[in-house]
Amino acid sequence: MPRGDARLTYRRNNPYNTKSNRVRVSRTPGNKLVYLHEKKRGTAPKCGYVIDPPRASLSLRDREHDHPAANKRP
Repeated sequence: MPRGDARLTYRRNNPYNTKSNRVRVSRTPGNKLVYLHEKKRGTAPKCGYVIDPPRASLSLRDREHDHPAANKRP
């Protein structure tokens, strides 16, 4: 018995596989496969003098540094 079509389409307007359009596959309660769009990963702040990043710095995106969640605070 054929299992149907396994092709998925992006849910947003960008139809290309770019850094800003990363997705993962998820299964809905109705047993359908859909794409879930993911946010970009943050990078740790860098120092101009030292090669290693500061120890207690968080790898967050720009706006997330203003009010980090309680479980992301050092």
